[in-house]
Amino acid sequence: MGGAPSRWLRLAEGSLGAGEVLRDSGELRSAISRLYYSTYQAAHAIIATTPKWDDRPRRGNWQHEALANSVYATLKTELRKPKAAAGQLHAMFQLAMNARVMADYMPMVEPDDLTAKETWRAASVFVSLARQQVG
Repeated sequence: MGGAPSRWLRLAEGSLGAGEVLRDSGELRSAISRLYYSTYQAAHAIIATTPKWDDRPRRGNWQHEALANSVYATLKTELRKPKAAAGQLHAMFQLAMNARVMADYMPMVEPDDLTAKETWRAASVFVSLARQQVG
């Protein structure tokens, strides 16, 4: 595992902080994007604490859709989270990912504060879980 879990966690914490600053300054599009990446990075930190990390793609990290499924499987099997809890976390990841796609690639759709708050919640939950796993 080396320092991978800690390095991914540091990235996730930095992205969470940046997302909060952007959200507080009204830059919702950029905030949503940064908050999603916090979720993405925290998911990598979580997986990096388990043997599943050895199965990562050659490029060193999962693509977005594949990561959603990998973190779900890791939560259920490696971390023994109940299926319902793993499913809820998977749904939060998907929500953040969809919000990021909207924020980054749909200029005709105006992001709202509720979407930014939901994305912040997903990032916060994933960062908290990563902190518990990394120690």
